[in-house]
Amino acid sequence: MSDRTDRKLQEVEVARYHFRHEAEFAAGFLDDADIPHRLQVDDAAMGFTIGSPAIIWVREMDLRRARETLEISGDKVTLSGRVAAQRSAGPGRARVVDLTVRERLLAVAGSLGGIGIVNVYVDGGSDPTLARLVVIIAGAFLVAAAFGRAPRPIKNLLGTLSGNAP
Repeated sequence: MSDRTDRKLQEVEVARYHFRHEAEFAAGFLDDADIPHRLQVDDAAMGFTIGSPAIIWVREMDLRRARETLEISGDKVTLSGRVAAQRSAGPGRARVVDLTVRERLLAVAGSLGGIGIVNVYVDGGSDPTLARLVVIIAGAFLVAAAFGRAPRPIKNLLGTLSGNAP
């Protein structure tokens, strides 16, 4: 085989999805269009892709048809009237996203609860290492609540706990 043929058979990323069910929905469109694909889902959180997104891979020679089928233009994917940003974060930086009102309220409650837990834990004379970790998490929640924005992993956690996740 030539280098050109090998390159056409290489898999390339066509789309990223925050939730597994969105990726499976998009993969169904590719199935209907007879476009071979691979769905990569690392969801140790029972269907919620907290640490990494669900990714659909296709062969390079099928990329154009897959993008047309999924109605991808630039960094957006349109699925049944819903537009979801599909930009991946660059290496070494976290992508910051807006929080919903429910997620902000949960962040406030989580930060206050974390501080309360630390007070009880430290008063008991226990090792302060765990208390420091709880203070850091509570601080991250408080900053997220104050500014209404958070890195994607914190947004995913708050979304899951607030009931916004499917």
